Amino acid sequence: MPKNTSFAAVTREKARAKINLSLRVIGKKPDGYHDIMSAMQSVTLHDDVVARVELRAPVCRNSEGVPGYGAPRRGAPCIDLGASTANISLSIYPRSARVPQGAQNIAHVAAREYARHAFRALGRGMPGWRGLEAYISVSIRKRIPIGAGLAGGSADAAAVLRALSRAFEAALAKYAQSQPQLKLSLPTHAELHGMAVSIGADVPFCLRGGAAMAKGVGDLLTPIEPLPQDMHIVLVNPRFAVSTRWAFDVWDAAAAEAGGAANLAPCLEYVNDLAAVTARAHPIVDRIRLALLAQGANVAQMTGSGPTVFGLFESEAVARAACERARKEGLWAALCRPAP
Repeated sequence: MPKNTSFAAVTREKARAKINLSLRVIGKKPDGYHDIMSAMQSVTLHDDVVARVELRAPVCRNSEGVPGYGAPRRGAPCIDLGASTANISLSIYPRSARVPQGAQNIAHVAAREYARHAFRALGRGMPGWRGLEAYISVSIRKRIPIGAGLAGGSADAAAVLRALSRAFEAALAKYAQSQPQLKLSLPTHAELHGMAVSIGADVPFCLRGGAAMAKGVGDLLTPIEPLPQDMHIVLVNPRFAVSTRWAFDVWDAAAAEAGGAANLAPCLEYVNDLAAVTARAHPIVDRIRLALLAQGANVAQMTGSGPTVFGLFESEAVARAACERARKEGLWAALCRPAP
């Protein structure tokens, strides 16, 4: 059996939550997805993602030539990506029955997608090489509530893509020291965006971050003026989750009852077409919004399909007081700022 040479790297990323400063639903597409227009802003509330990549390559024990590259040094690693495999493990803390721990988790999907595209990209620079194994472990420390309209899962998936991109690059840089003749390549920024689109609607924005106008199914992003860095954002969640699919299904039913016309209204600031849907089923959402306004917020609105409500405050002291009051009432609340 050939010996293996391994090259490992560890990277860390912040998976930042987002808020929808506006969300207009244009209409339902034939494929079941929805065209939207949404002004989105990253915030400093985040999950922590740690990714470790170990690449193992069998060692050539003889002086026979490797196809396309002549004879490597005795003992140098040689690989053929036609037989490459990825072994992926995912750990999420704290554990929750509402968060899948294995292959069904969106972060695991992101890891599989990145590994598949990475092997394909590496094959462009190393045709005909065999035997590379990738051992990928991802650990996520959750802070963003689940099913809250804050894109917590999408943020994790995007952070996994960024972390693995950096980890693969670092591990391959070590490998390249033993194979200087190789032209190593990894997925491009455009390919990363394509992966994000295939994984989930909010993942492209979370991959990019900052502030952007999202159109289409969330895949068409245009930079916009971000919120001021000194803006204080209070997030309040009533400690239950809302299904995005449910919210859009209810919106679809209302649109059909109204004649099925697409919503062509402009993307006004702080208007959310799903807010009325969620607030009708969960009146506490509107009570939270009104309470934040009464406590000094310049603006308060539900984000995404909810049920989280954000309030924008100019004063940190006033924002902190509103956050503490929500916590005393048994609600989940966090104080954060816009993230670049």
